[in-house]
Amino acid sequence: MNKKIKVYSTPTCPFCIMLKKFLKDNNIEFEDYDVSKNKTAAKEMFKKT
Repeated sequence: MNKKIKVYSTPTCPFCIMLKKFLKDNNIEFEDYDVSKNKTAAKEMFKKT
C-alpha cells in the first residue's frame, strides 16, 4: 500500500526546500501544500501537530 507524502510548506522555509529537493532527487512522490496561500492546508497542518 503506497501512501502519498503530504508536505506542508512555505516558499521561504529552508527545511521545506531541502526536503522537497531530497524527495524529488530520490523519485519519491509527494503532494506539496503551500500553507502561506492555502488556509485549509494550514488548519490541517496545525491540527496534526
